[in-house]
Amino acid sequence: RDGKIQKSAKRQGVDGYLVPEDEAQFISRVQELVSDRNKTLNMGKAAWRIAEERFLDTVVAKKLLSVYEKAIIGYRK
Repeated sequence: RDGKIQKSAKRQGVDGYLVPEDEAQFISRVQELVSDRNKTLNMGKAAWRIAEERFLDTVVAKKLLSVYEKAIIGYRK
């Protein structure tokens, strides 16, 4: 439904699950994770890596600086 959410969940089952608004599917995924500790830990680690790569303060600052630099260069032209 939401393109941004679906884009971030492109690694379905690797670093998380995108579950439709369906209670039975949600319960099934929760039960799967509760019964498989290794899968839960691996998914958590993968999600953490993605969060660090995309949202660590230094990463966000570099991206923001790039946006400002492009805006300044565009303004000067």
